[in-house]
Amino acid sequence: MRDYGPEAGYTNDVDSLIINDWIYNRPRPQDDVLPEVIATQAGVPMYEMTQPPYDVVHTGGNFMCDGLGTGFSSELVLQENPDKTEAQIDNIMQQFMGIDRYIKMPVLPYDGIHHIDMHMKLLDEETLLVGQYPDGISDGPQIAANIAEVVNNYQTAFGNQYKVVYVPMPPDAGGDYPSSGGDYRTFTNSIFINKTILVPIYEEQYDTTALRIYQEQLPGYNVVGIDCNAIIPASGALHCITKLVYAHDPLLIAHPRLRDTYFVEDRQVMARIQHRSGIASATLYWSTSVTDPPLPYELPMTLTDPANNIWTATIPAQPAGAVVTYYIEAAANSGKTQVRPITAPEGMYSYKVMEVTQAPTISFTASQTQVCPDVPVQFTDASTPAVTSWLWSFPGGTPATSTVANPTVTYASPGTYNATLTATNAVGSATYTMTAAVTVQSYTGVAPYTENFTGGIPAAITITNTNADAITWVLATGVPCNGSSLKITNFDNSSTGATDVVNTSIDLAGYTNASLSFDVAYAPYNTTYFDRLQVVIERCGTADVTVYDKSGTTLATAPATTSAFTPSGCSQWRTETVNLSGFEGEVIRIKFINISGYGNNLYLDNISVQATYAPPVPVKVKALLQGPFVPALGNMNTGLTAAGLLPLNQPFNRAPWNYAGSESIANAAQIPAGATDWVLVELRNGTNPNEVLAQRAAILLNNGVIRNATGSATDAVTFTGIASGSNYFISVKHRNHVPVMSATPVQLPNATAYDFTASAAAAANTGQMVQVAAGKYALWAGDFDGNGVVSVHDFNYYTPQVNPALQYADGDLNLDGQVNSNDFDIYRNNCTKIGVTPIRY
Repeated sequence: MRDYGPEAGYTNDVDSLIINDWIYNRPRPQDDVLPEVIATQAGVPMYEMTQPPYDVVHTGGNFMCDGLGTGFSSELVLQENPDKTEAQIDNIMQQFMGIDRYIKMPVLPYDGIHHIDMHMKLLDEETLLVGQYPDGISDGPQIAANIAEVVNNYQTAFGNQYKVVYVPMPPDAGGDYPSSGGDYRTFTNSIFINKTILVPIYEEQYDTTALRIYQEQLPGYNVVGIDCNAIIPASGALHCITKLVYAHDPLLIAHPRLRDTYFVEDRQVMARIQHRSGIASATLYWSTSVTDPPLPYELPMTLTDPANNIWTATIPAQPAGAVVTYYIEAAANSGKTQVRPITAPEGMYSYKVMEVTQAPTISFTASQTQVCPDVPVQFTDASTPAVTSWLWSFPGGTPATSTVANPTVTYASPGTYNATLTATNAVGSATYTMTAAVTVQSYTGVAPYTENFTGGIPAAITITNTNADAITWVLATGVPCNGSSLKITNFDNSSTGATDVVNTSIDLAGYTNASLSFDVAYAPYNTTYFDRLQVVIERCGTADVTVYDKSGTTLATAPATTSAFTPSGCSQWRTETVNLSGFEGEVIRIKFINISGYGNNLYLDNISVQATYAPPVPVKVKALLQGPFVPALGNMNTGLTAAGLLPLNQPFNRAPWNYAGSESIANAAQIPAGATDWVLVELRNGTNPNEVLAQRAAILLNNGVIRNATGSATDAVTFTGIASGSNYFISVKHRNHVPVMSATPVQLPNATAYDFTASAAAAANTGQMVQVAAGKYALWAGDFDGNGVVSVHDFNYYTPQVNPALQYADGDLNLDGQVNSNDFDIYRNNCTKIGVTPIRY
């Protein structure tokens, strides 16, 4: 029921109840019509994620959301949609489910269904209930790694760190865990029903602890245990067999709970409160143990952030030892009322004000323990109690020291680095050094090559047996048609979900027309037991990209067989080709990942990376912008950098530029000195300037020099994939200045910069530059919408951005961080300026 039932939601957060339907991942059409039946009976509109281009295969047990735009799943959702990219899946989930951030975790080795509800549950917007195995017992290590990734790299909708509450994962009646063939007993597969939560139970010796944890986390709730011994062998419990359809008229109160504190200070209570009729009032009720008996207090809440529906009130500071309880009540304009928690006043939120009696116990985490050079690492302090000051030491890092609670550090050179924290509170100080806190790795790769394994497995290829079991990729000889190849015996591997990886690193710096080809031979066992092959590209410091993903009959090169598969001849091999052009200029690690489904043997051979060598070409160019130019200085201002407003990622990944480049700067400390803003440099066909051959986002310095955002080339923009010695038109584009193009083609690389600043004649056509000082020329300001024309449309684009607050905005012509009348005055004088045809949108 959970997997194929209706997915309920609301339009405009709290407006009208709707039902969404996706494609159930099992071929059971009679079950898959259930959402339509319920929608019809309830009279609720249904939106279908079942037809291209919005078709998604998914299951309810593998989807959770916080109600505020964050969704959680295992990577099963990617595996079940091999015809779609992750970005396409994210876009569909955003449009239909309102998911703005979709967190997907690696599947667990011994959870055969790979549904997230078998080991995790959201207790509220900020609390994750997570199943925990004894040390060394799978799936414990993978669960721990997944949750660490979430906690260290994602914040809640309220900007806080997720709180993790662990509940034991019990063995089955014979004492076996799933890694030893035991049932997948879980306490997280529970279900909320209004003020009751139903929890799966198995044996009293384990159940007591689980029920106590639920009761502690959910005050006032009726916690009911339901014996699930009869159904858990089918890999499911209560959450799996139930489905809730939401209320027709919700009054939303989303609230980040106040946690225990060591600080005697006022505590702000914040809540996002919404109803389709609007909110008439909100009230905070609280009491403190300082009075005997505890006195109830009533505080009206104030709408402090109307745009985000945020209401606040403040509980005054309480002395050490106090226990504060509270709840929120809201009334809609329609007359409807709601409390949070919904069990109030019988069950309320509470926090303690604890007394500081000892020096800190040091604890901190790093957002990443293995990174590439110049990739930022966030250190987060978790020391207690009541730390008031911090002194960090990061040998080899930038900065080398810090006094903030949660510093961000980068490391320029490969190596292993320690991190030290001295934390101080009212009682004293303590120091702890985390050895090998961060390992900085630098990818190295070989040139493109072909491998047929006739000489064995070469040093350029490594095998990773992720599960450390007896079955992994091995060399096979005497294989029909191909002779030697790699082979993995999924036929003998009952550990579904086990992953084994073939790795090879390739250096594509200076290469174009890159592609990967390989031969594969495979037959599934049947339609139930089959395996998957993925090809994933790993890049230093960026997210992995899946470029190939096939399973079952899609992967098969031969009919299903219940015998161990060996290809009978060349007809049972197939050559696959993958385009690698998106990774040219980089060092990449290619990973062939076998995901076992207890299916049949898989063969891999003739791995070949082909590319054309074309060395990087540095392009030197200079330009000035009229808006930020300061005649008295002869240069442009650096106001955006000084105010901390210059973005670390290139800003042209939107209309009208729609540039998809990944140019970025690791952190603010790495922004080049004298940076004025980002620009987009284009190289155009020397005989047809309408044809753009290459683009790069780059940093414009205040003296007009355009340079790479990072790296050693401080006076040039480096392009790959273009022919050295050829002629190109050069164009320069900015967010709110009219773009320019060189008057003539330029042979590249050029030892002397093509200088748009020295003469108006440097730009194609007349009137394309404005003189801003003696002998200095700049791009015209005022093109707020970036289309190459300054018109009344730009005024309409500018007006909504007017705001005295500091911001990085297209309406800011002089780049001082504010959109005001100074920018309008510049625009007004330049109305009707227009760029040449090839560079307009």
